[in-house]
Amino acid sequence: MKNARAINSKAKMPQAKYLQLADVLRQLIQQGKLSPGQPLPPYLEIKERYGVSKSTVEKTYQTLEAEGLIWRKTGSGVYVRGLHSSAPTGLVGFVDASPSFNRHFQFYLRFVDGLREQAEKQNQCLVIIDDPARFTRWRELDGLVLNEQYFSHRSPERSWDDIRRFIPATLPTVNTFAQLPGLDNVVVDEADGIRQLVKHLAEQGHQRIGYMGRMHQPVFAGHSQVQNRYQAYLNAVHEFGLTEDDTFVYSPPVEYFRDYPAYGYHGMKQWLQEGWRDLRCTALLAHNDRAAAGMIDALREAGFKVPQEVSIVGFDGTEIFQLAAYGLTTAKIPVYEVAVQALKVLLARSRKRSERQRQITLPVELHIGESSAACKQSVANVA
Repeated sequence: MKNARAINSKAKMPQAKYLQLADVLRQLIQQGKLSPGQPLPPYLEIKERYGVSKSTVEKTYQTLEAEGLIWRKTGSGVYVRGLHSSAPTGLVGFVDASPSFNRHFQFYLRFVDGLREQAEKQNQCLVIIDDPARFTRWRELDGLVLNEQYFSHRSPERSWDDIRRFIPATLPTVNTFAQLPGLDNVVVDEADGIRQLVKHLAEQGHQRIGYMGRMHQPVFAGHSQVQNRYQAYLNAVHEFGLTEDDTFVYSPPVEYFRDYPAYGYHGMKQWLQEGWRDLRCTALLAHNDRAAAGMIDALREAGFKVPQEVSIVGFDGTEIFQLAAYGLTTAKIPVYEVAVQALKVLLARSRKRSERQRQITLPVELHIGESSAACKQSVANVA
């Protein structure tokens, strides 16, 4: 490493070698010669320069990790986390999980509006960080808001593991819409939202309710939101005594990662080709509203009347005005309110850093539209 040469190879180590090595690396971090996100020199290089054992290096890393100066990524290396100034600056940062994707949607716009307006009320200025790897003003922030989904492995979206090595360890940080370990989190009760939707359909007489989402696609196996919504559907079907059948669940092998209407449309067409009619489902729940809109298009194209013959419900409620023609029944996520709460928690954390971590869960509201109706007949009877 180019900065590894900054370590004096001729330095004489005292008896407690790991403490001396920790001092050297600590100084390089404090002087900015090792910057946030940069890997530490590999073990073999340190061994060659100092003649230390692997256990000594491990004790050094444990010391620096306890101080919050480094962070380890399994199978990758040890990275610098950097420092943070405790002097307030009036700046709060926001890092989005997938900016190139999310900024096309009302979800993102509504969320950022909430952050900006609450920041202004608190005499703060919001700084939107597009690329954490290139951002250089971490020390100037009073805190950071994240919109990061938790992945247990690599994914098409940027994961928490990909960005946390750039964030100073002592910087107050709040995540939204997903539980990230070690942070304050502001989330919504998505499980109850799914439950409300299933309950609504059950009260309308639907016993055979299907579900379409990405939960069985390999890349989404570790996506908390995708899996949690799916599990909530399974739990609700069981709770209300509805027909339980694995074939009522479909995870279409189609792409359209960033285009949910196309995903819903082509996924539903494929399900129809694979025998969806034979399942006799009278209602379907989609992973989100945009996918539900695509599913409605595919069903209408195939000759089904929505909701007279098949009820379709979505989830999230952030794009309702754009999807007005579909009259969706959905569970509305309080996006703006999540942003407001996140800013409040963040600024409280920046003032009292010794407080235990906070987990705030906001309710989801059922919105009954025109895409669901009382069950009148079985799909099997539809020509």
